[in-house]
This record gives sequence, structure tokens and C-alpha cells, in this order.
Amino acid sequence: TVAEAERLGSMLSLAMARHFLCLIRQLRREGELALEQAQLNAAFAGELGFLLWQAGALVAAGTERACMGDRAGLDEVGRGLTLLGDGGTRSGISNALATLAEAHHAVGDTPAALGTVEAALDLSSEIGEPYWDAELMRLKAVFMLAAEPGTAVPAEALLRAALADA
Repeated sequence: TVAEAERLGSMLSLAMARHFLCLIRQLRREGELALEQAQLNAAFAGELGFLLWQAGALVAAGTERACMGDRAGLDEVGRGLTLLGDGGTRSGISNALATLAEAHHAVGDTPAALGTVEAALDLSSEIGEPYWDAELMRLKAVFMLAAEPGTAVPAEALLRAALADA
């Protein structure tokens, strides 16, 4: 927990705990709380040079801003993804791309959201990191229905596949 990391005095543990608290807030759809935690961690991790955790925080903060109607959040997500790429890691990229897709959809760009989900699923398969695939399939179904209401049958099949994968 964040409190335990603070008690231990480990800055890296604190950055990690804050990241996962933000992720929990996002998954619970607690946008304001997720944004607050992400912004706090982006500044904290950036100040300490923890680029992976700063990148994750920027992606989360940008996504929450976009979901609140602020298109500039997409730029913040882009900065986070760039930091992840500059750090030479692709770990966690499926989750980051899922949040980017949600941000695109939130600002009304559902075709970009669908393309981002497709890219995330392809990358997940390529690097053998399927842990976020069920959520990606769920998002794809949601975005398909938003883009074309007549896609209920394939969207339902995707949701069933997501449940089976989870």
C-alpha cells in the first residue's frame, strides 16, 4: 500500500504503490481520484528519474483528462507512451494502449480507439504479454457497437471471448 511504502521510506516502492493505486482508481472508474493520484505520481517519479513510473502516470493522467472532455489529455498520453518507448521497454504497453483507446473514444474518435485496440492486441500477441487481452477485447466490443450499432453479434462474440480469456 501507499502507506506501507511511505513507512518504509522507499521512493521506488512509493512510486510503484502510487501507480497501482491509480490503476485501481481507473478500473473502479473513479476518474477524479485516479487523475489526482496520476498527477502526483508523474511529478514525484519524474523528479526522481523513475521514467517507467512517470510514463505510466502520464498515460493515466492523460486518459483521465480526456475522459473528462479535455482533448489535451491525448497529448499527455502521447508523452507517456514516448517515455515508455525511450526507456526501451514494452512491458505494460497493452494496458497503456487500452487507456489511450479509451481516451480516443472519450473525445469522440472511435475509429482511432478501434485502431489502437487492434494495435494493442497485435502487440500483445507479438511480445507474449496477454494479461490485458480480455479488457482489450471488451473495449473492442464497446467501440464496435459505438461505431456501428449493427455489430451486436460480433460484439457479443468478442465479449464471450473476453470472458473466456479472463
